[in-house]
Amino acid sequence: MHIAFKAPLSLIRRIAPDSVLTTAIIGDAMLNAVRRGVQHAILTPRHSSLAGSPE
Repeated sequence: MHIAFKAPLSLIRRIAPDSVLTTAIIGDAMLNAVRRGVQHAILTPRHSSLAGSPE
């Protein structure tokens, strides 16, 4: 199944990078949300990407 979705997902990541999240990005975002706190109760993929990036 991973092989079937690899090409379409890489294309989607190039076109709309804020639309596809990996488990690594989600995990980093959760850890950073606990460590630093977040301003919003509900995070969108855009917020999750920002929360997952170190400052």
